[in-house]
Amino acid sequence: MNNGIFSSLSGRSMILIAIAIIAVSYSLFFYFQGMAEDNFRASLFQQQEQRQLDSTKAIAQHIESDLDGISSKMGLIAARYNMAETNLPGEEKKMREFMEQVFTELNVQRGRPLSNTEITNDNASSSPSTSSQLIDGIYILDENGIVTTDVRVEGVKNIEGQDLSARQYVSDSAQYLLPQFSTGYVGSDGKFRIAATYPIIGPDGVYKGLVAATMPTDRFFQHYGNVYDIKSQYIVALDIGSVQLVHPVPSLVGNPFFGEFTQNITSHNDVLNSLVRKVMSGMPGYAIYSFVNGERLTSGYPIYLGGQPTYFVFVITPTSTIYSAVDHILNAQRFQTFSVLAGTTVTIAALIFLLVRWNRALNKEVKLRTSEITNSNQQLLNVNARLEESNKQLAFANERLLVVNDQLQQSERAQKEFINIAAHELRTPIQPILGLAEILQAKNKDPETKTMLDTINRNANRLEQLATNILDVTRIESQSLKLRRDRFGINDTLVQAIEDFRNQLHDNQITLDFQPEKEVFVFADKERIYQVIHNLLSNAIKFAPGGKIVVQTNVQDGNQRGRSEVVVTMSDNGSGIDQEVLPKLFTRFATKSEQGTGLGLYISKSIIGAHDGKIWAENNNKGKGAIFHFSLPLADK
Repeated sequence: MNNGIFSSLSGRSMILIAIAIIAVSYSLFFYFQGMAEDNFRASLFQQQEQRQLDSTKAIAQHIESDLDGISSKMGLIAARYNMAETNLPGEEKKMREFMEQVFTELNVQRGRPLSNTEITNDNASSSPSTSSQLIDGIYILDENGIVTTDVRVEGVKNIEGQDLSARQYVSDSAQYLLPQFSTGYVGSDGKFRIAATYPIIGPDGVYKGLVAATMPTDRFFQHYGNVYDIKSQYIVALDIGSVQLVHPVPSLVGNPFFGEFTQNITSHNDVLNSLVRKVMSGMPGYAIYSFVNGERLTSGYPIYLGGQPTYFVFVITPTSTIYSAVDHILNAQRFQTFSVLAGTTVTIAALIFLLVRWNRALNKEVKLRTSEITNSNQQLLNVNARLEESNKQLAFANERLLVVNDQLQQSERAQKEFINIAAHELRTPIQPILGLAEILQAKNKDPETKTMLDTINRNANRLEQLATNILDVTRIESQSLKLRRDRFGINDTLVQAIEDFRNQLHDNQITLDFQPEKEVFVFADKERIYQVIHNLLSNAIKFAPGGKIVVQTNVQDGNQRGRSEVVVTMSDNGSGIDQEVLPKLFTRFATKSEQGTGLGLYISKSIIGAHDGKIWAENNNKGKGAIFHFSLPLADK
């Protein structure tokens, strides 16, 4: 019977049947392929939602930790002011110098070191740029809200003598006698800011005034993520009144989120409005919604200060960026599978062509033609089996992708937990320890007690440096170390770094040899290069106590890549480098010393490498001690 059926089919009918079979096979393949890809996308998106919420939480806790640190520093100034006899000669100058010291420390911790010309008061005449400063002013107000003393970045308007009692954060500090964080406001120079205050309360419990620090919102929040580019993931922050403190769209800054202006731009998006209300009630959350320029994934987290939600940070991600990575993998898989299908289709087409020829040539030989058609059908069944096998392989590949993605998620979560612990659990308690130790040192004259306080202060500083090093290592290994390059003189930076160690040095312990003697300029991140110099000097002083240290610079007109560079050399006559440690000196934890963690040289190598420079070390063949070198490209003239 089968032979009769096949013998009655023409070549054209066979072609149509084969095309129909191929079409059905392709349809089934693409149907199951689409289902698998949709499931994979849905799973990935759910994981991304949780990852982004975790990331938003880490950012919120980082901001909370930094603002608590700023408040603690304001408390130190308030305590110093309360103890000082301001009517004594010279005490007002000492108070201002202490404010300048705190101002510099805050900007060093969150930005870059301030030079003396960038801190100003009434008598300052320099005019440096303020674009890189995160805290642009510290002020003391008396009990009537009049500004009596200010330390600020040059370019910020002098407001000494002005009455700020009408400002809400000033009146709240006077009323509640507690530290306050302001809502967003526009300063006299037109910049949008927030302020942190700390009341000054006398021994009799009477309010004497307050200490305030002001922060431009754009530069403050830029430290935690992108606030300018709306086409990629960015952050937005609101205050307790829903006023937008920072946003990539400048016209939205200073406008309340639930105001008519913002709501018109967001088209009164109910999903987004519900998320913002939820976060402002003190609960974290996330939502997916359609916006004018595409679908967005937004997560929000409250920032608690003084036990109350004070600010609210949101991370906004275009969903197209989430899918870009997985689409790349899926496209590769589609291409591979389509290649197999195309080869199979070509094979089938060739078989059909042969079958048609055989059908015409052997029309009278029914048995042979039936046999050939039977074989052809069997081959088609084999093709279907191969398609099913391909689907199984695709499903297996998708399972592997899910496993790899889960491993990446666990690794990323572990890294974020580490950053969160390092930033929140290590840095937060250090500031009060240092602050209280400084207050006790100032109040206590007993030599034995001062010795113990010195030990506390020294070890707290070491712990703070350890926290900073751990954070730097995390940024380096996650490739998130950011450089703020500028043109500066390397000789001047070396002199400044040596001056910071002056109280640890003996007379004429360090010898300077600059070749040439005129200033040599590089284009680099001054704070990070200063960190490298600080690490090398600290090592030299530590391993050559009381010994001689020679610091040299030498300009080389052309290296192997044909560029000019400056080579900085630091040599000492200390104990030298252990031969066992020397080959792995610049790796993590490469130390036999009980005085360090072994992270400083690893961080230094990463910083110099990021500037396209080199760093190396050797023992002094002509005598005792070690020699460290690093090179940097010269800045263009």
